[in-house]
Amino acid sequence: MNRKTKLDSYFDDNPEMKKIIFCAFYLVFFVFLIILLRLSSNNSNSEKITRENSGLNKSYSLESLSKENYHFNIIEEENDKKTIYDGDVNGDKALFVKSGAPSLNYYKNKDSYYLRDENTLLYDSIDNPLISSKYVEPANIKKLLIHGIYESVTTYFNGTESDYNYSISTSTILRNFDNIEADLDDKPNTIKIKVNDNKVKEIDIDLTSYYNYYDKSINNYKLSITYSKYGMIDEITANVK
Repeated sequence: MNRKTKLDSYFDDNPEMKKIIFCAFYLVFFVFLIILLRLSSNNSNSEKITRENSGLNKSYSLESLSKENYHFNIIEEENDKKTIYDGDVNGDKALFVKSGAPSLNYYKNKDSYYLRDENTLLYDSIDNPLISSKYVEPANIKKLLIHGIYESVTTYFNGTESDYNYSISTSTILRNFDNIEADLDDKPNTIKIKVNDNKVKEIDIDLTSYYNYYDKSINNYKLSITYSKYGMIDEITANVK
């Protein structure tokens, strides 16, 4: 035998209240659903928000490194070995010297590299001499920043100098640069962009974890790139064989 509860009886006697409670239930449900959708949207846009606040394209730009002419100095550290590349860039061309005994003179035209013969002073075509060339190109540095995580900014007392700090996992670099999927739990790689008067003056990149993935004997790999003499470099030419 069916027995009605007091609540059932109450609703039978008060149909309007039943409608109100029914509507209130669905209102709460839809509000809860909207909140979930907003949280999901915030999570999906968090990377975009982080990038917008990271200084890139706002307080500084890497475009000038692709379009302008300037002097550069690259210090490459691999474990205890240090190599220095020093030279000038103007558009798609560059002249630079690699430290060593003896030092070596190079010419770059777009994606082609040439080594100077010290007897004839003519340049012979060679393979890319920069081990880390992929990560000194402005377009790829920007790619590291876009796929990395903005960590912090330090602005110095004069207000014109700031350091922007980023990190990026080896898994992310492998995925976006080398087309390799790997779920690694290692120390993040780091990037620091030093800006003065909205111009990039120095970029420090620590890729130890990334290079250690390929070669376990590498326990230190860093790049320090400084930029100067913006707009002061003459047209670059070289005599190629």
